[in-house]
Amino acid sequence: MDAKDVLLLVDVLDDFAHEHGAELLASLSERQPALVQLLGRARGFGAPVVFANDNKGIWDGDATRLIRAALAGPGGALLRQVAPRADERFVVKPRYSAFDHTPLDLILDELRCERLVIAGMTTEGCVAQSAIAARELGLKVSVAAHACATTDNESEAIALRYLVDVVGVHLETPTSARGGSAGPGAADHRLSRAGARATTSRAPASNEDADRGERQPNGMTCERTRAAGPEAG
Repeated sequence: MDAKDVLLLVDVLDDFAHEHGAELLASLSERQPALVQLLGRARGFGAPVVFANDNKGIWDGDATRLIRAALAGPGGALLRQVAPRADERFVVKPRYSAFDHTPLDLILDELRCERLVIAGMTTEGCVAQSAIAARELGLKVSVAAHACATTDNESEAIALRYLVDVVGVHLETPTSARGGSAGPGAADHRLSRAGARATTSRAPASNEDADRGERQPNGMTCERTRAAGPEAG
């Protein structure tokens, strides 16, 4: 990671007061050290950090309320170490993708983002949807899989394989992250097919032009893959 990258943290600030909240908190407990390390690395390199968090169905755009609720919840002790600083950007999102009905693409343009590194939760939900949307905008995208939390390991593995094999996302693992070390949850991301290709940022042929800043379809859009149910995570 360097100063030309932007770190996007998706739905990191969660109060876990929802269905599967307990499973998500358990996963975060395992992978939080890797998330802390990733955030520290970004800040150390001077890379911009952007937080994108679900509005929980309340349309007031109050980031401070969301942060306070998360820190007061059962995961507060874990989240305090990854809470946003006063000078870091915060986007309140209404849907799965951090780009959907938000100014995130404008923010990334202003930051002259060359590569978007995404972490957060859930891997198979809002992280995956945000990665797909970013690729459709022509961005180079890396997902820091070891710094993401999930509610279901099998669904997570399927999502990661799709992101690598179809969307053209680079899967950043502890062994491929510069300066990183193997951390909790790393074994969950050693995929039978995708794992062998995770150390290269080459996109599939259908997405080669996306690395040149051209919008390309990847065969799977946010709207078409949106599942029924709560939109957080």
